[in-house]
This record gives sequence, C-alpha cells and structure tokens, in this order.
Amino acid sequence: MTEIRHIALTEIDDAALPRDRSVIDAAALDELTASIGRSGLRLPVELFATDKGYGLVSGYRRLMAFRRLAERDPERFATIPALICPAEDLLDGFARVVEENDIRQDLTAWDRGRTLVAARDMGCETLDAALIKLY
Repeated sequence: MTEIRHIALTEIDDAALPRDRSVIDAAALDELTASIGRSGLRLPVELFATDKGYGLVSGYRRLMAFRRLAERDPERFATIPALICPAEDLLDGFARVVEENDIRQDLTAWDRGRTLVAARDMGCETLDAALIKLY
C-alpha cells in the first residue's frame, strides 16, 4: 500500500527528471498558491527516492506553490505531502510526468518535441520509440 509521507522541501530535486512544459502561467500559479494557502494541498506530489533525497515525478506547480508559501510561513510549509513511487528507471518516471501533464493540459508542439528528444536521450533508441513509450 502506498502511503502519504511529509517530505522536507529541501530534500526534493525538481530537476531530477526533465520537465515536459517550458512555460508556467504566472497567474495560474498565483491562484494555486493562494488556494493551497487557504485550503491546503488536495493532491500530494509524486516523488522517487534518489541518492541525495527525492526526485520529483509529478506536481511541479504544487511544489513551486509550496516553496513560495514556505518563504512566508516556513513552519507550516516546510514539508509537503508526497507519494513515494518505486524508483524504477528514469524513463518510466518521465513517462508518468508526461502522462499527468498531457491529461491535465495540452502541451505545445514545441514541448512535445522537447519531450521526445529528452526521452530519446534517456534511453529510447529512436524518436519513434520515445513516442510509443510516452504517448
């Protein structure tokens, strides 16, 4: 059974996997930050264990919002609720990043292209193999 753990923000590497989105909507991030500040986090971030702590699989914007809130209220927002995933391989984790973002928000053609190249660089033999793995 997967359990939710509270992980220190300082232990999370948000660059452990490539991000599939190049632009974050500032107004939407402000809105998310305000919502979490008022009502708390409704969906934990997803992490995998690394040699130095944890790598972020999903929840980049939630993590960014928590880090903003921690600047104002470090006691309340020093840790974030997280699901710890098996540390399969990086490519499987990256596929989960893409899956979450593709379902929630359409990615631009530029972001999709960058994503395929990143997957190829992480171990897919060709861009076609990356396309099959991620989409």
